[in-house]
Amino acid sequence: MKKFSLLKCSAFLIIIASFTQCARPYQFTPDPLKANHSTNKYLNSLVLSIEYFEDIRRKDPANDIYFNKRKKTHLQNENNSKKCINSEKNYKSNLIHNLTRLTAYHLKSDQIFKNVVYAKKHLADYYITAKLKNFRIMQDFDACAATREEFPSLYTPCYSLGSSYTIWEEHIQYYSRAKVLIQYEEVKLYSKDGRLIKEIDLVENHEINEFPVDKSCWCAFRTAETSLLKINSILAKELISIIEAIEKSKKEIP
Repeated sequence: MKKFSLLKCSAFLIIIASFTQCARPYQFTPDPLKANHSTNKYLNSLVLSIEYFEDIRRKDPANDIYFNKRKKTHLQNENNSKKCINSEKNYKSNLIHNLTRLTAYHLKSDQIFKNVVYAKKHLADYYITAKLKNFRIMQDFDACAATREEFPSLYTPCYSLGSSYTIWEEHIQYYSRAKVLIQYEEVKLYSKDGRLIKEIDLVENHEINEFPVDKSCWCAFRTAETSLLKINSILAKELISIIEAIEKSKKEIP
């Protein structure tokens, strides 16, 4: 009887641990900054501020599921197939603030400017404002990945429609198709005195590609973070080009 009770207790603890792992909120985890220094003579003395983005996603009904559903969901318009999405409910804290913070972090990690800060335009030489129009990841759920995580000692790979895998040693990483749509709208660059310098109508990362997948659908959030790095690289190139041209013209004036 004691042995049976112990088994029941152990099973209960395993269930609770699994539930906790699946229910935990997602937090952005950027890579550490590199210890490089800017060699751009026009920008290495400048500070850029990324002001908090304005969230306009709710204007588009297609974004409703990202606010109303959880990360693993069935979509009727996709033949009731199971999808992983980066749902608002599963982020740890205010998404728009964290996204703005991460955008500043990504631009700072490029080591082009002296510094890139967020929501501190009073300390900056230039600052930008923008609107977040879309932040959507819809990734195919993969039964093979789920089976693999449930039975880690099962080394034989399986195959499901729309998925692929890579193998190294005894580890198998499954991939599934993900639709990515991240859009910044009305990106406005200002000088420190508040003068509008340039407006960029749209910056976007729109792709369909294969990304790592897992059974708990946290893969959609990691795909979102990878895709966010891509769009911020596009944004950085745009801003660097504009600001560098301005600074060059200043130095050419006798």
